[in-house]
Amino acid sequence: MSEELSTISLIDRIEADLVNYPDVEFPLEHTFMPGLYKRKIFMKAGTILASMRHKFSHPFFISRGHIEVLRDDGKGGLEIEGIFTAGYEGVTKPGTKRLLRIIEDTEWSTVHANPDNISDPDEMVRLISEKLENPLIDCGDDRFNQWKSSISPSLTYNYTIPELVCA
Repeated sequence: MSEELSTISLIDRIEADLVNYPDVEFPLEHTFMPGLYKRKIFMKAGTILASMRHKFSHPFFISRGHIEVLRDDGKGGLEIEGIFTAGYEGVTKPGTKRLLRIIEDTEWSTVHANPDNISDPDEMVRLISEKLENPLIDCGDDRFNQWKSSISPSLTYNYTIPELVCA
């Protein structure tokens, strides 16, 4: 095996292999409000997916379901970050990429700072996450870009704070 291939993470290898399984939709809800962006993803039981690599720390919340979260162990394998159920709250650190094994139908939400009040889901995802880089796949292949609003079923909500008028 070449040295280049031996340095590819197990998460990258599994992510590349997922293309061999039937397509799965991961419906998304994008909520924009002044200064904040919230994304909720619905993940069907029995599925596996690789997360994006995030640029910034942010909270996540599991409102429904049961999920196993795996991360790179730094030695060429995986380790369990946690097995989480509805009601769990955590923090994703910058540079984190995870493998998610969905045990029960799960809803997972993240909240991100949005100081420029961006209201386009795709633009927001580019702002908060690293460009997909996996030497084993064509990163332009839409099967590896399920976060795009044109790929996965997406609902977008935009909220504004009404101005208070004094009488």
